[in-house]
Amino acid sequence: MPRIVYSKQLQETLKRPVFGVKDLVELGVPPGYARLRLHKMHVSGRIHRVERGKYTTSDNPVLVATHLTEPCYLSLWSALSARGLTTQIPFRVQVITSRKRFARRILFTGSEIRYYHVRPGLMFGYEFVPFGDGWRIPLAKVEKVIIDAAYLGEIPLGELGEAVEAADADLLREYSELTGNRRVISAVRGLLGC
Repeated sequence: MPRIVYSKQLQETLKRPVFGVKDLVELGVPPGYARLRLHKMHVSGRIHRVERGKYTTSDNPVLVATHLTEPCYLSLWSALSARGLTTQIPFRVQVITSRKRFARRILFTGSEIRYYHVRPGLMFGYEFVPFGDGWRIPLAKVEKVIIDAAYLGEIPLGELGEAVEAADADLLREYSELTGNRRVISAVRGLLGC
């Protein structure tokens, strides 16, 4: 009987890129039934378990990674690839967040999702772009990718030539100043030849 009563709430929740018990409870489904129903759907293979308490119907690691934690945005090699500024094929989905996560690395459908923690003051320089079936994902602007690369040391600065050419030099300088990090400011000056 509950299956029929709560079918509308369940169908509405399944449309989201990532969902959990909390999402069903917010729609009026009792917590115990929500947990049981999601568990049974996972066991039957109708939904994927991303991490504890988080599920999805999607097979796309980029969509899942950018909707698993908020605030966040796609950056580093993943953003360069999405913007067509590298011939490198990223072997992981790289996401920047200011929220501390228990698991910084997640294996999802054969792809690694890697979260990088930064202080809240560094959560700028990204925009929401269309992705897939009517969804939008947060994607770092070219200038912010360069800043993240210098700040986190995840991309050798010599690999950023194409990105630096595509970047707005004034905005890149402004972003470097916003970090307040001398190493980043110095790296940007070096990349711009100042």
